[in-house]
Amino acid sequence: MRLVCTGQSGLGKATLFTQLVERARAAGKVLQVYNVGKRMCEERGVDEQEILKLPLPELGAIRRGVFKEIISDVGGRENSLIETHATFRWENALFPAFDYNQFRQLAPDAFATLIDDVDSVWVRLKEAKPGAEYTLKDLMVWREEEMIVTETVAGVLERPHYIIPRRDALDLLYSLIFEPNKRRAYMSFPMSLIRDMPELIRDVEQFKETMKKQFIAFDPAAIGEKRLHYELQQVLDSMGVARSIEIEILNKSHRVDVRQLLDLIPDIDGQIVYRDFKLIDQSQMIVAYIPVVFDSPYPASGVERELEYAHNTAKDAFVICQRGDKLSPFVTKRASRVFATFEQALAYFKSKKWV
Repeated sequence: MRLVCTGQSGLGKATLFTQLVERARAAGKVLQVYNVGKRMCEERGVDEQEILKLPLPELGAIRRGVFKEIISDVGGRENSLIETHATFRWENALFPAFDYNQFRQLAPDAFATLIDDVDSVWVRLKEAKPGAEYTLKDLMVWREEEMIVTETVAGVLERPHYIIPRRDALDLLYSLIFEPNKRRAYMSFPMSLIRDMPELIRDVEQFKETMKKQFIAFDPAAIGEKRLHYELQQVLDSMGVARSIEIEILNKSHRVDVRQLLDLIPDIDGQIVYRDFKLIDQSQMIVAYIPVVFDSPYPASGVERELEYAHNTAKDAFVICQRGDKLSPFVTKRASRVFATFEQALAYFKSKKWV
């Protein structure tokens, strides 16, 4: 597998890729990671901030030279991950951070874009680059640019493109690189409706663990920045007007400007819809869990929409619900099969000979 991995700064990629290499080594496998940006800095003897101050032609020449070296070395490797940005800003203008011809020479098998909650990226960047000033909206736009540009490049080269949430990235990247024949599944389940229902949350977590045993499983809840909306609303409901609020981010309390949150919130829901449909697109099937409350399936319009989208894009669709006999026809007509328990579903999936 030869995988090109893009993503903005502030994702903790160095730690992630070190863990990925170590996990591969523990399994008796070898993975070579190439960091394009780091190699460019080493080539010029400057840091990441300084290199973007170089003239644009010189910057392009350094990048092409680094890619040429990587292309030469990759040929002798069984498994390689090439880490690069898809875009960069130079004097406040946006530029691609790649060369189509060199990507063709590299001949990657797939592309992946790492993403994370925008507030987590914001905190990591503040800690790594104290002088850099990014708003939450800046980082959200940068994240979308990385995804869209990488998806476009992958489409031109006729290669698959995956969105990889940072929280699950270690497992997902390992499986994509070393277990490429493992079936890819999107996990659908109620989210906002059950956030104050601990028992149903535990059931959903059990469902996800069950699916991850069998599939390369994509979890829409792995990006959880919707909580920023909930937390802001809760504070404003209790306090009225506030300049900033305390939010726990990466296990620490951080004070966040309310104006930044208000600027961000209108985009969160729209990106959730786009991102979840993209996760379905990159999967081969969808498995939906519908919990039961008071002996009836718990309604979830999001699950129904995802099943409909999967059905309309010719994906296999499966449903797990203890009271399948009470499910809406909008669910059952789109499901290939309905299971009463996680165990029944897992037994079926293990016995299935996928075509």
